[in-house]
Amino acid sequence: MQRLDSEIATHRNRIEFNRQRAQELAELIDRARRDIAEAENKRHQQEAQIKQTNSSIAEIEQHLKEKEAELTELSALAGEIHKKRSDRVTRLQELQLALSKSESRISALEEELTGTKARRELTHAQVEQLLKEIEALTEARDRTRRANRCLAESRPSSTARCRDQPSRKGETSRASGTGSYHAPSHTRRKAIAPGRVASAE
Repeated sequence: MQRLDSEIATHRNRIEFNRQRAQELAELIDRARRDIAEAENKRHQQEAQIKQTNSSIAEIEQHLKEKEAELTELSALAGEIHKKRSDRVTRLQELQLALSKSESRISALEEELTGTKARRELTHAQVEQLLKEIEALTEARDRTRRANRCLAESRPSSTARCRDQPSRKGETSRASGTGSYHAPSHTRRKAIAPGRVASAE
């Protein structure tokens, strides 16, 4: 009887132990199920976040493509602007060179104009001197003609009259038979002066 009681007590202890183990296993299973449920929820949340992230990445990629297209256009525009700037710099240098040449030409023309004015003044003085010389030579020629005419007549009274006759400007040589008329010197000066001024200017 004692042996049976001992075996019964042993089996009861085992049953209690197994019952405790079963309860612990049930608790572990419940905990595991709760963990699985929480993990599923987290997985769904992460999937939603991943979808949102993928959508954001797609939007960012589209935005990047648009910005790349804008950057390409801006690069092309910057290249054109740089080319135009280079062309304008070249044109500016050409204009500066042309301006320098024009200034040099203007300076040369001013010097030439100054020289022309000086030559005109010199020519004016030379013309005045020539007019005076022409007047003197004309008077000498008139005196010479009168002297020759008087010598040709070979008469003492005429010779004396020719010596005593003063020279007059604008005198007509009718006695020599030439019929030439010598204009007065002041008339010739007025006739020469306009041509001199025109040629000098």
